[in-house]
Parts: sequence; C-alpha cells; structure tokens
Amino acid sequence: MTKNSTPNDLIKHLYEPEIGFQQTLNEDEKQELFRLKQVQNLLNSAYMEPSERSLEKILEHARQSKKPLAHLGLFYSKNLANFSKKLIKRMEASKVDLFIMTHGKSFETHQLSYIREKLLELDDSQWIILQHVQIKDPVLSLIVSIVGGGLGIDRFLIGDTGLGIAKLLTCGGIGIWAIIDWFFIMDATRARNFTRLQAYLV
Repeated sequence: MTKNSTPNDLIKHLYEPEIGFQQTLNEDEKQELFRLKQVQNLLNSAYMEPSERSLEKILEHARQSKKPLAHLGLFYSKNLANFSKKLIKRMEASKVDLFIMTHGKSFETHQLSYIREKLLELDDSQWIILQHVQIKDPVLSLIVSIVGGGLGIDRFLIGDTGLGIAKLLTCGGIGIWAIIDWFFIMDATRARNFTRLQAYLV
C-alpha cells in the first residue's frame, strides 16, 4: 500500500533513511527520489572539486524535477548554498595561487606563506586596490644595475630615491658601490616589494 509523500519526506529519507520507506512510494515518487539522489551525488562530487560545470549539472537535474522547484527549496537551497560557498572559496584560493605564481620570484621564499595567508583574507574591494601595487622584478633590477648602476638608476627603480641620489653624486661610489649592488640589488628589490605589499595586507 502506498501513501502520498511530500518532497520534504523524500529529502528527509536521503539523509535519514527509513527501512521500508521506498515500498510506500508510488512510481512518480520513486523517480523523484532517484532524481534527488542523483543531485545529492553531484553535490558530494562538487564539494570535492567545485566548478561552474558542476553547478550546471546540479541545476540541470533540478529543472528535470516533476515537483515545483519551490517545493524542493529546502533541499536545493541548503546544498547549493554550501556548494556556492565552497566554490567561491576555491575561486579565491585560485586567485591567490595565481598571484603567488606570477609574483613569487619577486619576494623571499620564506615570505610567501605569510603573503598567501593574508591574501586569502582580502575582500573584492581590497583586491582591486592591490592591483595598483607596483611589484618590481628582481631580475630587471639586476640588469638595470649592471647597465646603469653607476648612475643610481637601479636604486631609483626600486624606490630607494635617497640611495639613488647618493650613487648618482658619487658615480656609484667611484664604481665600487655599483659593483657591490650587483650582488645585493635583487634582495633589496624583494625587500622593497614586501614592504610595499605589506602596507595593503595589514
């Protein structure tokens, strides 16, 4: 003998299975329960590897439901909300990873974990401001130092204006300072980058 089951009854059975429950369902309800299980499986997979395609598959199954979507709001809203949060978190992590991959060489290795942790805490408005941070390439600084270090151009490039003027007036410390900077300008560039970025992370 079958009884009419509400959408909430079907949803409850997914999370708290009852022995003999399926024998009380008619064919339409069994199909609906099967469809809900498919969505549940998709959600479980999506939790592990969230993507836009995963969300499309979930919504596709939702549209196939014979019950009005509003009646299944408890199920879909609960699970899609959790899925969306994880998807957003994964997208934010990807954005941070891209930043680290692009600019990682511009910082000291031991600073990267701190930078990554702080970047994950930023909201969208802070990310927009972050785009204006001028991060200098240490390799470029070295090239400039070799070519024009005697005139202090390398120090001007990374923002050490005072040292740049001093090098310019002394012709790179009569050439000695210019040569020494060949070995230190990359570290100085990374230090300047970190100081500049840190002002936006605190």
